[in-house]
Amino acid sequence: MQGVAKEFEAAFLAEFLKQGRAGELAEGMLSSEAGKTFQGLLDVEVARASSGGLNLGIADAMVEQLGRGLPKEAK
Repeated sequence: MQGVAKEFEAAFLAEFLKQGRAGELAEGMLSSEAGKTFQGLLDVEVARASSGGLNLGIADAMVEQLGRGLPKEAK
């Protein structure tokens, strides 16, 4: 369950990065469609790497909240 929660945390971070980039005021060097695709993939990988080494607490909170009714071996 912890692994799935970490993947959710990574997806949350990726969306956070994506929304942060949506607020750009000027077009950068990655403004083509291929550049935007690359940037999106890069954001996903940065989010996965960050959630693996950075504890934001999202995954822990999900495991605690959703795991309350589960047997101990399922957690």
